Amino acid sequence: MGHNFVLLKKGETAFGFGPSVVVNGGTHDNGFISPKDKEKVLAYTKMLGPGETDSVIFTAPEPGEYEYLCTFPGHFALMRGKMTVK
Repeated sequence: MGHNFVLLKKGETAFGFGPSVVVNGGTHDNGFISPKDKEKVLAYTKMLGPGETDSVIFTAPEPGEYEYLCTFPGHFALMRGKMTVK
């Protein structure tokens, strides 16, 4: 098992993105972000195991709400939230 942080583009939702991760080709090898779905993503970390860390630097997008989630299969149901850009 692992965890990651995936920030979605405006208008994309955790409940829209999360269930389709594996169906669209997300695997552990690609961090559970399929090449088909990368166009929906603003920023992400690698898949992390116990004790591992990662960081991501990105430019804040236009004002609004942006959803984020963990894309490990099934985790999106509880591991999700919203980032607000003002």
